[in-house]
Amino acid sequence: MSIVDWIVLAVPVLITAMIGVKTRKYTRSVADFMSASRVAGRYLVATASNEAVFGITNVIGQYEIFFVSGFAAYNFWILANNAVWLFILLSGFIIYRYRESRVMTLGQFFEIRYSKSFRIFAGSLAFLSGIVAYGIYPAVGARFFIYYCGLPPVMHIAGHAIPSFLLMMIVILTPSVLLTVLGGQLTAMVVDSLAGFISMIFYVVIVVALLMMFHWSQVAHSMHRPPGKSMFNPFNEAKISSFNFWYMAIQIFGFAYGWQSQQAGYGFRSAAVNAHEQKMGAILGPWRNEARTLLLTVTAMCAFCFLHSMRYAAGAGKVMAILHNVHSSAIRAQLVGPVALSLMLPVGIKGMFAAVMLFAQISTDVTMMHSWGSIFIQDVVVPLRKRPMETRQHLFALRCAVVGVALFAFLFSALFPQTQYIMMFLALAAAIFSGAGAAIIGGFYWKRGTAAGAWGAMLSGVTLTIGGFIMQRAWKPYIYPWLASAHPQALHMTAGFLAALSKHIPQLNWTIRPTHFPFNSNWIWFFSIITAIVFYVGLSLLTFRRPFNIDRMLHRGEYASPEEKLRQASLPKRISVRSLMGITPDFTMSDWAISLSLFIYRFGWFVAFVVIVIWNIISPWPEHWWINFSYISYVFIEFFVGVAVTIWFTWGSIIDLKKLFANLKIVGRNPLDDGTVIGHRNLDDVGIEALGPSGASGAAGTSAAAAGPTPKGL
Repeated sequence: MSIVDWIVLAVPVLITAMIGVKTRKYTRSVADFMSASRVAGRYLVATASNEAVFGITNVIGQYEIFFVSGFAAYNFWILANNAVWLFILLSGFIIYRYRESRVMTLGQFFEIRYSKSFRIFAGSLAFLSGIVAYGIYPAVGARFFIYYCGLPPVMHIAGHAIPSFLLMMIVILTPSVLLTVLGGQLTAMVVDSLAGFISMIFYVVIVVALLMMFHWSQVAHSMHRPPGKSMFNPFNEAKISSFNFWYMAIQIFGFAYGWQSQQAGYGFRSAAVNAHEQKMGAILGPWRNEARTLLLTVTAMCAFCFLHSMRYAAGAGKVMAILHNVHSSAIRAQLVGPVALSLMLPVGIKGMFAAVMLFAQISTDVTMMHSWGSIFIQDVVVPLRKRPMETRQHLFALRCAVVGVALFAFLFSALFPQTQYIMMFLALAAAIFSGAGAAIIGGFYWKRGTAAGAWGAMLSGVTLTIGGFIMQRAWKPYIYPWLASAHPQALHMTAGFLAALSKHIPQLNWTIRPTHFPFNSNWIWFFSIITAIVFYVGLSLLTFRRPFNIDRMLHRGEYASPEEKLRQASLPKRISVRSLMGITPDFTMSDWAISLSLFIYRFGWFVAFVVIVIWNIISPWPEHWWINFSYISYVFIEFFVGVAVTIWFTWGSIIDLKKLFANLKIVGRNPLDDGTVIGHRNLDDVGIEALGPSGASGAAGTSAAAAGPTPKGL
């Protein structure tokens, strides 16, 4: 990169880091470190949480999907998701009750709802699933920057040849560790929000530059494929076995089912000043995502054009030459897009994209380290202790865990060989914790759900996932050869059955081959989810004795504060159009406008999706119709929405950031608010007397709850 690009990269990142360091002086309690003192506004929650999951790993994963299936799979079938997420976001599904429960981690909820032993087991499993998934993030990020910036594969330091791969991982992990250790979730909130709205401005500039460089006709021509592998027509991709209709259907179902079981960035779910702001932050999230989708779509399609258009044949040849010595097909698939972008982006724009990716890497690293480190302490260590830790001791343990997660990620990235698509690997890692979705939904909404049902869901999900992983790894060297020699008839019958299913179900593509297990990681994830649901419902019905008091857990009814009782009394008792849209008396005019705009936009796209599907079943569109539809829908409309959202969220995030620092100066801190559960209730709910004389002194470390003014309304 040129000196201009390095300056464009360094300046915004350094400014963000300096402001992030400022939060250190406000991190004085466990609630500060875990939930950012619960004083964040909606725009901070939306911007920061969205940036936290952006990550280079997810960007490269999206590029892998696009380079295989183009607009056909990901961009079109994801439109079906609009109806699902409208219900989830406007209703406040799970997220509203999660904030009402005042828990800081999912494990804390599990102990309140089920048992301490289940909290420890689920916390251990969440920790294992999380660090395994996060384990590849430093590797993907390091490779991106090495090849994007054109760095040599080996660097010589003090006469020693050291692989750039290892050095780059240290470079990108170090600032993330320092920022996380300094302020935990509070620092993550500030850093991610700053990175988020700066990145959005860069998104628009990068997209404008690329659209001026690449004409749509060139892009469309470069993406022409033979029948069965269309990159525009979602009904003409029968020969694509990985990222097709079924991949997207499972993704939509899986993420809706596990809406709150994905624990990366869980701290954002309890960071808002109240449950209403938390809900509004979730509603705003999809709007902020429009700008990110615009960047991913435009960079992916232009990189693809650069690689496959005859006009850029020389540039594509340079890409292949650079990747000539990368022998792993999985790693090569990860690097094709970044190398193409590094060669085609002009000076200045190249630095902006590097800054966006570095922001994404640091934001995700901070979030992952905080999430998995604090989950280990809060949901494994804290429940095992006989009495709570003092605040200083507790914070020290949380910081040590953050460093431990970073060390694990470094070693895992250095040693683990990546052999499959990123998104397939992440789906397999998520499947380890697939039983959590049933336990969460049942725990919040079904008073008959039992601890036995939760145990059954979690154990069945992880067992099936581990079995599937073993089958994938052992299929080629051991299992298939053994079946072919010892049980050829059974193998033949199974192959015939799967082939018959694939013949009658479009795009299923379940085939038995000597080299590949017939079910990819996405299908294993789906099977584990279904198994977990069956076990949760079945075992709960068998072991149910008395209903659980959900109102007490959610601080409702007789358990609500006086202010909350007044608010609940004002809620409408009858079902109305407002209630179906998730609109309550808490809503201001701006809340109305935000929710209504999301409803109209998302539901409009869902209606368009249904009409197009029915139309194509009756009378299939020609290919050039799909090409025009892709441009209008995913580029033209997305561009104007992305620009508007960038202006809107930049203003909102700055206002919320100012309010955050103002509220941090006056917020009251309770030393009992540390994630400890006593008798299925939060410690700060039951009070210090519940611990007895010996436990009380350890819990408070001082005296009773620290008093302080209420944070300013956001």
